[in-house]
Amino acid sequence: MYPRKQVDAFVRRAGLRVRESFVYGEVPTRAARNLERLLPGALYRQVQRIWTYGMGICSVGERE
Repeated sequence: MYPRKQVDAFVRRAGLRVRESFVYGEVPTRAARNLERLLPGALYRQVQRIWTYGMGICSVGERE
């Protein structure tokens, strides 16, 4: 398991610029299910993005 910042660092070490970085997928925990139920969809996705809370991380790199 890697934090999003570390995945972004992998992309930069490959000589690329991070164009976009985000998390996706639901974490199968009771806390995640409760947050998803309590928060409106858009707010829940922001929480995922801020705390990098998700099953997968995508970091898109491009040549400079």
